[in-house]
Amino acid sequence: MQDVLYWIWLQRSLNFGNHKVRFVMSSQNPIKDFYDSGERVWASYGIFKRNELENLQKYSLTDAQLVLDKCKRLGYNVIGFSDKNYPDLLKRIDNPPCVLYAKGDITCVNSRLVISIVGSRSASYFGSAMAFKTAYDLASEDVLIVSGGALGIDTASHKGAIAAQGQTVGILACGIDFPYLLTNENLRNQISENGVLISEYPPGYPMRNFNFYLRNRLISGISHGTIVVEAGKKSGALVTANFAAEQNRDVFVTPVFAENPLSEGIFELIEDGAKVIKDSLDIKKYYSNINFPPRPSNLQKRSKQLEFQESQVSQSCVIPQEHRQIEHHELTENMKIIINVLDHNKLHIDEIKILTGFKTHILSTLLAQLELWGIINVLPGRVYQVNL
Repeated sequence: MQDVLYWIWLQRSLNFGNHKVRFVMSSQNPIKDFYDSGERVWASYGIFKRNELENLQKYSLTDAQLVLDKCKRLGYNVIGFSDKNYPDLLKRIDNPPCVLYAKGDITCVNSRLVISIVGSRSASYFGSAMAFKTAYDLASEDVLIVSGGALGIDTASHKGAIAAQGQTVGILACGIDFPYLLTNENLRNQISENGVLISEYPPGYPMRNFNFYLRNRLISGISHGTIVVEAGKKSGALVTANFAAEQNRDVFVTPVFAENPLSEGIFELIEDGAKVIKDSLDIKKYYSNINFPPRPSNLQKRSKQLEFQESQVSQSCVIPQEHRQIEHHELTENMKIIINVLDHNKLHIDEIKILTGFKTHILSTLLAQLELWGIINVLPGRVYQVNL
């Protein structure tokens, strides 16, 4: 009989996030032996509560088989703790899930650098753009991007990785098929096609507030490091960062503006020792000493990424009709990048600098030329917008 049935049974009996499953996992004996040992042996360990002992007896492999059959009908993979495809990093946390439910390619998780990006659901345009750019740049370098599939920073991070034709992992706080946050249903489908959706909850399991807390330990636990982009004082992203610190993982933050209320949590993390990164290169340098098994060449993939990026920049630029005649022979690629970043937004020059990566003197020259042509307007306080 498959080991995964025993892991489903154990998770059902002890519930989610139970630290006692580590005791079972640390045993050198197969999970089947624990199942077969029976109530007298379980009680002799002296660690299980009465209701837990009752559940270990109450639930059966027949119940587990029903879950497994439903997953097969839905096309989900079920990965028990002893499965070779179970994420290596996740095995090391204090309370790893007995079993994971996955839609997509869970083998993408092991043998590469894994970075999670989290932050506010009510992210500012600047925060979302920063998360998108960071995920895009990292995914372009074959880094696996992890987030929680929610709105705001999560969405921007997943989309950035997908835009780079990289892979991304969405870790959910409910069953994969549960109809939560239907506005992001299309994004979840894209994640499963370009990586994997993961949940410790079986199909049909509903969304509950405490699930988010437990889910956050998996986001940090499956990753080498966590980047926090915008977080209020009581943001769930801070919970993920705290889990990361407890799990001996690295915590990073991106640049923020002091007047932004979503910066409060970031400043707390910096005081606690989080590392401030300027761009994705800081992440790559930080983990340069880790040797991962060789992966297929990225040359062809990178060529496609640049082609995709070029088409996105060209299609997204909003240029007034009266200036269309200069689009092809006078607008440089750097100018198109600035216009794409501005889009329908008003941004301070410092924000444009961070999002484009241009040095101050180069950016000032480009902005001056675009203003001269009437393509952008400058507002008080060195704030710029596209001239619609």
